[in-house]
Amino acid sequence: MIIFLNICLTILGRNWAALYVVILLANFHFAWYAECHFRNSCAAAQSTRTTDNRDPLNPETCDVDNSRCGYDKHEISCVDSNKKCAKWALKGECAANPRYMNKNCPASCRKCRGIASDGAAEGRGEGFSASPHRSVPLRPSDLPGPTVFSSFGANYTIDLPAGRFIVAPGTVKRVNRKSRSSISSDFFVLPSLVERSNIDEVLTLLRNYASENAFDEDPDTVDGMPTYEIFLDNDTIRGKQAEKGGKPLDSDSRALLTRRPLREKLNKIIQPILNDKVTPFVRAQYPDICDGEKGRKCTPCYSLIRRYRHGERQSHAMHHDGHAIVTVVTSLADYGLEYLGGLYVSTGFSQKEYLSLNKGDSVAHQSTLLHGVQVLEKDEEPESTERWSWILWYKDSETCDDYSYEWFQECAEGGDAICQQLHATKATQIPGITDHQKAELVVKWNKLAASGGAGTSAVKLGYAYLKKLPSPLPFDKNEAIKYFQMSIASSNEPDGHFGLAQIILEDLSLNENKGNVYPNQKETMLKKVFDHLENAAKAGHVFSMFNLGIAHVFGYGVNDINLKLGAEWFVQSGLPEGYFFASEFAQSVANLADATKYGTRARILGYGSQWRQMARRSTGSGGTGAVDLNMPWPKNRNGRIPPKV
Repeated sequence: MIIFLNICLTILGRNWAALYVVILLANFHFAWYAECHFRNSCAAAQSTRTTDNRDPLNPETCDVDNSRCGYDKHEISCVDSNKKCAKWALKGECAANPRYMNKNCPASCRKCRGIASDGAAEGRGEGFSASPHRSVPLRPSDLPGPTVFSSFGANYTIDLPAGRFIVAPGTVKRVNRKSRSSISSDFFVLPSLVERSNIDEVLTLLRNYASENAFDEDPDTVDGMPTYEIFLDNDTIRGKQAEKGGKPLDSDSRALLTRRPLREKLNKIIQPILNDKVTPFVRAQYPDICDGEKGRKCTPCYSLIRRYRHGERQSHAMHHDGHAIVTVVTSLADYGLEYLGGLYVSTGFSQKEYLSLNKGDSVAHQSTLLHGVQVLEKDEEPESTERWSWILWYKDSETCDDYSYEWFQECAEGGDAICQQLHATKATQIPGITDHQKAELVVKWNKLAASGGAGTSAVKLGYAYLKKLPSPLPFDKNEAIKYFQMSIASSNEPDGHFGLAQIILEDLSLNENKGNVYPNQKETMLKKVFDHLENAAKAGHVFSMFNLGIAHVFGYGVNDINLKLGAEWFVQSGLPEGYFFASEFAQSVANLADATKYGTRARILGYGSQWRQMARRSTGSGGTGAVDLNMPWPKNRNGRIPPKV
């Protein structure tokens, strides 16, 4: 390994970007080397084989043919000196008498997994835990499968200028475990609102457009992933200054001019749909906010088409559309035929229900609806998975002026926690008040929202008390812990779990540097971190999924380093950083097909690029921008620390 790095330094010189990639490769391959170099540990374990055709070691790290092995023989023995240890362990003594067993039978309890534990993992019998922390670690395959929303109310019809259309109303109730109350968010599905012939025309234009500038690929403001979208209407196209800086391509006058013919053709198709169907429905469905005084009728101020495709972006993190008083999404693809999953609505971060939208189906909702996108690949021909959608964001202004600081004020003052959370994001836009007053209002409304059970507000306050978000609040770790715990108690907020895990690791690093941490204390703290990551991963938290991969690769919170399971979590995260590490694992086991597939996807999604790192720091995990993907992991048992990405 040292020779390898010296050669790299000689060849690469001061090409630091290339050298960084080499160091990452070296770290990953060294981990695999440390796992598999000494195979006679497995050979020794073969002697304890029974009629079960699996190894008594963890089958993930020690194969029957010794093609892979889990441990260095000089570091870990698979056999205790007391021959009765294995028998005691199989009877459950590791859990019943942990102090004695861990001292006298460490191999049987902590180093080598017994046949019974493997059987328990497969549901074939009882036995001692494969780890002192848990019987079986969570796998991506254990996560709940997709659930299709079916709790629609009674259909009704609505008359629009283009004819009579069916409306299927849906309601999502977010249960607040803290107050035992529920907050409802409504949405409305209009089947076949847009004709298939119109959609076919739109997709033909987009697919035949030859210019590389057809789609924007700048970082999304929700999760920092490439957008793969084209705006048909926004502030910049209308010649106004964009609220949030606009799209990079459209800021280039040449690119704006190049895309004008395509936009004109697309708008020629969709403008009649807007005029005769979508906008009349929005104003009729939401008369109190959308069909009021002159100049304040709801108007589609942003129109865009977005693409999700196999090998590219397939997700959009859960969020509220705080910039739109009403959102309308029209599917340009058929559920089941072209994609699975897609747009989902949520009762909270722990539950998602997908809307099985077919080509031409539209769904309308307000800002209070928590939603996201996760396109799942088809069972047959997964490489052809593709979902297109047409998105409209409405404002209550015919000139598209921003009055969002008014949208949530009334219901926030009425005690609705979600409205309070959303109103906190608009306090800085209230005209006529000082910056100090704005900052105080942000804290006020977030505290009210957190007390009412809004988990995201509680998380933001936690990071504000850690001084990782700008606020007038003082640094107070105990207050941060309180708010992270509050977010978990009220809504099982995954960022609350992640925040607590970060605090534990920071405390561990601080005390370890001072020499104040005993090995068993360190393992206990890492176990708590691991538990938080698993709980957050169950709720769909992709940063936690990535760090579960790190935990399994480096052995944090578990006794068995498991590179294969780590790679599974890297893939499950859907992050470019995760795909890169999954590619490295595949390459290390000579799976060139997966190495190429995941490496390509990592590059397409921006791995290693400066814009991706900046966007990731800005957006965080989607819930708050203060969340850092790189956790402050300590040195593992082999003295290694995960590389930063």
